[in-house]
Amino acid sequence: MAKGYTGKIEPGMETVLAEDIVFKGQLKFQESLQINGDFEGRIETTGHLWIGDKANVRAEILAKEVTISGKLEGNIQNSDRVELISRSVVNGDIHTKDITIESGSAFNGVCIMNPS
Repeated sequence: MAKGYTGKIEPGMETVLAEDIVFKGQLKFQESLQINGDFEGRIETTGHLWIGDKANVRAEILAKEVTISGKLEGNIQNSDRVELISRSVVNGDIHTKDITIESGSAFNGVCIMNPS
C-alpha cells in the first residue's frame, strides 16, 4: 500500500483502488475489489465488490456480491447479495437475491428480488 495511505481497507479485500485514483472504463475481476476513489464505467465480477466510504462510483455493475458504504449512481444486476451500509447513497435499480439496508442509508430506485 502507498506510503502515508490512511484509507480504511475492509478485511478480505484482494485489491484496493485508493482514494486518489480516478478511473474510467471497464473493470473485470474474479476475487474481491474495494474502490475508495472515483470510478466511472462498467464493473463485472464473480467476486465481491466493496464501494468504500469516500468512493464516488457511476457504473453499471454485474456482480455476485456488492457492499456499499459510499456513493453509487447506477444499476446492480444479478447479485446474490447487496448490502447498503449506513451513510451509503444509491441512485439506481438493484436486482438481487438478498438485500440488507442499514438505517441511515439512502436508496432511490427499484429493487427486484430474485430468490432463485
